[in-house]
Amino acid sequence: MDTDRLKTSGFEADLGEPALVDGLRVDGVSPPFLKRVRLEGSGDRERWTLLMDEGTIFDLPDEQLRLTELRFTPGSFRYLRMTFDDTNSARLPRPPSAAARQVAPGAPPPPLKAAVTFERRAAEPGRSRFRIHLPGAHLPIVGLDLDVGGNYVLRQTRVFEARFSGAELAPASLGQATLRRVVRGDVAAAALRLPIEPPSEPQLDLEVDDGDNPPLDLRGVSAVFAELPWIYLDSPGGALTARYGNDGLTAPRYDIEAARSQIRIETIAEAKWGAPRARSAGDNAAAGPALPLPTRGAPLDTSLFKYVRDVPPGNDGLIAVPLDVAVLAHSVSPTGGFPDLRAIDASGSQIPYVLERVPEPLTLDVTPERLATPPGTLPPSQSARSVYRVTYPFVDLPATRLSISTTARVFDRGVIIAVERPPTERRRDAWLETVTATRWVHADQERAAMPLTLSLPALHATGVLIVVDEGDNSPLPLGPAHILLPSSRIRLFREKTTAIRLAYGRNGSQPAAI
Repeated sequence: MDTDRLKTSGFEADLGEPALVDGLRVDGVSPPFLKRVRLEGSGDRERWTLLMDEGTIFDLPDEQLRLTELRFTPGSFRYLRMTFDDTNSARLPRPPSAAARQVAPGAPPPPLKAAVTFERRAAEPGRSRFRIHLPGAHLPIVGLDLDVGGNYVLRQTRVFEARFSGAELAPASLGQATLRRVVRGDVAAAALRLPIEPPSEPQLDLEVDDGDNPPLDLRGVSAVFAELPWIYLDSPGGALTARYGNDGLTAPRYDIEAARSQIRIETIAEAKWGAPRARSAGDNAAAGPALPLPTRGAPLDTSLFKYVRDVPPGNDGLIAVPLDVAVLAHSVSPTGGFPDLRAIDASGSQIPYVLERVPEPLTLDVTPERLATPPGTLPPSQSARSVYRVTYPFVDLPATRLSISTTARVFDRGVIIAVERPPTERRRDAWLETVTATRWVHADQERAAMPLTLSLPALHATGVLIVVDEGDNSPLPLGPAHILLPSSRIRLFREKTTAIRLAYGRNGSQPAAI
């Protein structure tokens, strides 16, 4: 008995005559199914060309995953043979129909894809953030293919870029999608492409909702380009030079356009691009010098500001300066656009800048300090309580989020965040203001508990108290905590050897005019 034949099945498709094709679609098979397949092509049914050694087709309605068409390098074939691997799954019935994708003369090749670099960024619990670096700005990119680790994936993703909103840069959504992957046996079905609008910036921010899962294991990112034009020309042979980058020119018109209908793409030799290079100074002389950027503004009296700090030296050109927690605490109104923030040079002249809101949070690591004696402002309780103090680095922080972690696996606790307030005209004694209250519950011994993240308003306090209602249980062990603040930075142009300082903390200031 031929055991190999028992582990495979499939079909052959006869196109009637040789045709230039680059895909085969299977229609009419009742879902659900997930199959590893092998695809071959032939012109005479005697000699077969391997088109795809290990492809996958699937239709899984419950998981919202479907792929029933395989794409391959274009070739001229009359017969196509698809073989299903039945080793770990039941046989599929013969498909009622199948369709080959014919390549029309002059048709463009499959979309261009290119690997791009990325880095993991700071993120709040339950989310992963990545910064993606593209080769340049204004590229015709319509999607991102993600290489993700793990067998099962189901996560919401979003992509942002910085765009002008009024007088500042703010995150603008380019696209969102749900990443999906399931595994059955040793075969996987996945949808890991994120469609996006073509970006204007060379830098994108990817945000992933991890839910209760570990941070996303992102291993690679590829940019998917829109369908790009091809150039066909009658080459004399040897090296050719292509010049591009002048947006003032219109598209050329050549007599060779008359031969478009006669082009047989499979017979045309394909040229390769060499390394790009900038044109020489002599080549660019006719274009004229570029207009200089405005790098200086009006002089500024720094004595009117409470704080003046140096920006560390670095590269010249366009730079981005993150605004740290000190600026957030001491600026007049960080949520209102930092109206008192100025960038100045050594002579006191202002340097124009653009404010950019950044999606990732500014994260401060703090350690909850357990108090041996509860504060006197805490009302009495019949159940046991643990009280921790988290100290803020500055008093006047804007609205924040406080993230608390624990090593416990099974627990149910009431948690209160409170602030100690001094006596006032209406209160003779110090008192405790409850900022927020919630229950923190986790009941899975096999998984670590997700950190508890609470939104807090601007408190105008040196810190907060975490009050944990222990009930009749042993104290809940608290691990590291994080203060999550809104994040911003300024973009400005630094001339060579220019020393830059930031001035802020002036009441009644108006936003800098750019």
